[in-house]
Amino acid sequence: MGKAVSDLTLDEKHFARQQASAKASDVLLKIRRERGLSQAQLAEVSGRKQSYISRVESRQQNISLGTLQEIVNSVGAELIIDVDLH
Repeated sequence: MGKAVSDLTLDEKHFARQQASAKASDVLLKIRRERGLSQAQLAEVSGRKQSYISRVESRQQNISLGTLQEIVNSVGAELIIDVDLH
């Protein structure tokens, strides 16, 4: 079993957040490419700015799960979160 969040070092917490953020960025890029959309097109259908889409995809800006859900839904897809309990 893994450590409790309260037992993680600051470096471990930072690494976990970075991993989660990178996965969210990858999801956004994947869904855009699978739908055959440019960043500008995804921005238009999702009500976001193209610069925001670009910053998230390039991992320069974090995206909340709520915003990711809204963008994914805007292209007719569903966000499913899975947990691997190893």
